[in-house]
Amino acid sequence: MNLKAITIRRTRQADLIDAFTLVMNTANHLRRHRGMSTTRSKKLRQPPSLLVHMLKTDPEGSFVAHDRKGKLVGFAMSLIREDEWFLAFLFVDPTLQSKGLGQKLLDKAMRYGKKNGCKRWALVTFSYNPQAIAVYTKMGMPPQRPLLTMERKRAKGKSFKKLRVPIKLTMKKITDEKYINRLTSLDRRARQLARPEEHFFWLSDENYDTLIFHDGKKLAGYAVVNSRGMVAPVVASEPKYLVSLLAHAVEWGVAQGHKYQIMFVQGEQLEVIRMLMKAGFHIDETTLFMASEQVSDPKLYIPATLAHF
Repeated sequence: MNLKAITIRRTRQADLIDAFTLVMNTANHLRRHRGMSTTRSKKLRQPPSLLVHMLKTDPEGSFVAHDRKGKLVGFAMSLIREDEWFLAFLFVDPTLQSKGLGQKLLDKAMRYGKKNGCKRWALVTFSYNPQAIAVYTKMGMPPQRPLLTMERKRAKGKSFKKLRVPIKLTMKKITDEKYINRLTSLDRRARQLARPEEHFFWLSDENYDTLIFHDGKKLAGYAVVNSRGMVAPVVASEPKYLVSLLAHAVEWGVAQGHKYQIMFVQGEQLEVIRMLMKAGFHIDETTLFMASEQVSDPKLYIPATLAHF
């Protein structure tokens, strides 16, 4: 198809269901091409709340492409938090790949960051997509570290293995926005930026629970757990607390009845990886974090979703 037949415009909320479908279908196409298992997903009746949130915070950083028949064939979404630009999504229909559409969408998304004076540039991409890795590296975002997608499913009639908690912490589920300053101060040290936008979202969305932890009177960190079993992010005030925070959050999810659990672990976090594998987690996929410079402290931080690290 000639790219002259493609129309690119800013994303609207009404596009998000089709955009998510494109993301899933394109990722599955790549997995099949690499001989990997694919991911099943139900047809959505409403767009994922995370995508709605991202579009609301950064409406100028997201674009869709349609063909002449109105089919959505490309999707890019980028976010700005302080001086960092992050590419959350860039997907093109397999029939149109390697024809320049992805580059057009990327250029538009990066223009959003340049217009707003961003100094750091980052994204996560599939480790088995060498073409994308080469493009992003050439654009000044070389690979920084591997990210391991770790998950486990509870077999019927079985129980999850318990995680050992090295340091016993007190835990509290919070819903009050008065905690946001404390949470963002932890983010600034561990993630190297403050992002109150995400905390307002996590605290207001019924699908997410924010857990705050203390060691006596000392703030040890926080974790966010969603209703589908994702534990992300986990942020510690000191390195000694990270493993315990994650263990507490995982066990809390088990107590909520989660039959499936997933998180994204940075490659350097060997103690975390060993703990999870002993508890029955396995590595489902390896992705790459790519950036213009180092972002986050792996001693303090287990990432949020790959769409916004």
